[in-house]
Amino acid sequence: MTPHLNPHSTVLNLQDEGDISRLRLVPDLDPSQRNHLRLITSSEVLTQLPPLRHPSKYVRWGKRAIDLLIAVPLLFIVAPVLAAAAMIVLLALGRPVIYRQRRVGRGGHPFDIIKLRTMTPESTLDLSGEVAVVDVSDRTTPATRLLRRLSLDEFSQLWNVIKGEMSLVGPRPEVWTKAVRHELVVHPRNQVRPGMTGAWQITPARVGEIRDGVEHDLRYIESVSLATDFGILAKTPAAILRSDTD
Repeated sequence: MTPHLNPHSTVLNLQDEGDISRLRLVPDLDPSQRNHLRLITSSEVLTQLPPLRHPSKYVRWGKRAIDLLIAVPLLFIVAPVLAAAAMIVLLALGRPVIYRQRRVGRGGHPFDIIKLRTMTPESTLDLSGEVAVVDVSDRTTPATRLLRRLSLDEFSQLWNVIKGEMSLVGPRPEVWTKAVRHELVVHPRNQVRPGMTGAWQITPARVGEIRDGVEHDLRYIESVSLATDFGILAKTPAAILRSDTD
């Protein structure tokens, strides 16, 4: 049962979750719970994830090499598209054009994902009820909705790939606050680098919550290979065209 709104409720920060569509108000935490959350959100990993069993040569070094071989030239190729998309964001929403969002990376460690901003920082919320619902359409414009529809706001993550924080293919990195809430910080899905696309993203379920795709992620980790990654990359454009971004 959802608790009634009270003056001591903890309101999850909407601005930190640029793609959130629902904001839930929860009762204030007792001191021990607050300390626990502070420990996690201060980038501490409570439990060491076990390493992958018998990782292949591709997992050990081939995957990273492929990421660099593709991501570096691709970033130069799409640079004009990114520049045009950035101008659209500037005209539609103003500054800042780029925003960084804390997400969960390999080993449960946090990193800042880089995205073109397609939504306003905040919306006017009706806090008279227990749950405030924020429609994505209320925080976007037709132009930025098109950027999201075509995933053009995601291409800036090629820089995350080059830096080694992400891979071209892997589990989609969960928003840090959501990962804490749903116990996805220390989780087997984080044994590999998160990806710009992945096994879950090419399914119709990609429009749902990232936590709903955990089984797809775990199956991917068990069978990761060069053929698997190129198969996912090949199916990604069609998946983008048939559904909205995550």
